[in-house]
Amino acid sequence: MKIINTAYFYKALGLYQVFGAFYGIYALFSSFSFLNMFTSLPFIVLLIVSGIWLLIDLNHKSYKLAFFNQLIQTIQFKLFGYGLMYAAGIYLSLAYDAWSIEQLYLDIRSWTFIFSLFFNSSENQFLVAINSVPIVILLLMILFKKAVFQPTQSKIIRSADQL
Repeated sequence: MKIINTAYFYKALGLYQVFGAFYGIYALFSSFSFLNMFTSLPFIVLLIVSGIWLLIDLNHKSYKLAFFNQLIQTIQFKLFGYGLMYAAGIYLSLAYDAWSIEQLYLDIRSWTFIFSLFFNSSENQFLVAINSVPIVILLLMILFKKAVFQPTQSKIIRSADQL
């Protein structure tokens, strides 16, 4: 793989994260959910910073920040009133409700910003959802990491004295 093509992937990922953050800000302001805006602010800042950092300078720190951002979007859960659901961008999730074994949910959204933080809610639910879009992005990031961050081997020209 050429380094130029993989650099375009990371630029596109940076744009994807910035647009996800701006859509999240729009969705929170349009729903007048200011309390949820304050609780989701660290995740919105994470999206913006990692996206802009990927656009400006692709290095190990920007890669790790974007990797972490995609990693925390992979699994959403609710367990006995506590939980975290966070996703930004395209959403394709397979969810499982453990209390009713027969219920398996497929949730598809074209563009979304989901942020829910549950602290001792009244719902007695055990839900686990796996978002497949960040998993695909993480796999591509791992695949393209070697092409971008592996130092190229250059031939060293030796003088006649060293031979």
